[in-house]
Amino acid sequence: MYLVRFVSAAVTAVALALPGVAGAVSFGGTYGVSANGADPGLVVQVDSGPGSFATPDLAVGDDYSFDVFRIWTDESDVGAGEDDVAKPISVAFNFSAPDAFGGSVTGETVGERALFGLFQNGKLTWDGPLTLAFGAGGTGKLTLTLADAVFNSGVFGLSGGAKHGATVGATLSYDVAPVPLPAALPLLLGGIGLLGAAGRRRKAA
Repeated sequence: MYLVRFVSAAVTAVALALPGVAGAVSFGGTYGVSANGADPGLVVQVDSGPGSFATPDLAVGDDYSFDVFRIWTDESDVGAGEDDVAKPISVAFNFSAPDAFGGSVTGETVGERALFGLFQNGKLTWDGPLTLAFGAGGTGKLTLTLADAVFNSGVFGLSGGAKHGATVGATLSYDVAPVPLPAALPLLLGGIGLLGAAGRRRKAA
């Protein structure tokens, strides 16, 4: 009976050490946006100051979406040869929960003209999702995806100002749970040791 219990405990320890079996996790931290604020290129504005975020408890496979910042331009026209030059933009994420880790999502902003300047707008596109590692040995994985945006669309010029801007959202996807090997290893080794001791007792009998 005792042998069965120890075997069960050892199996449980191994199961807890496998990705995707760990309990729910809450992610939280801060972020900061860096964008083009001077000519050449479309001069854009973003919400000032660092922002913060906190998710509810997420299980592996869950997603959580939240607004990151608002972007706009105060310019009244996309100047050919200047504002239609792509400029870099980035968002740096610094996580404090469940532990300290982070990274940056990069992209570009540009002014667009169509039909000889009849239709104009600012456009924001991201290079792609950001995959981050966290937890014991960096075995946990999550993905951050930022939404592209079109802002300050206008006819024969731009509709300048914050009210014609766009809100940029992010989706956090909890992909893989970290492997808690340091916590599970003592229980696993203890279970194996007891199995060995039980085997020796049987031989002696």
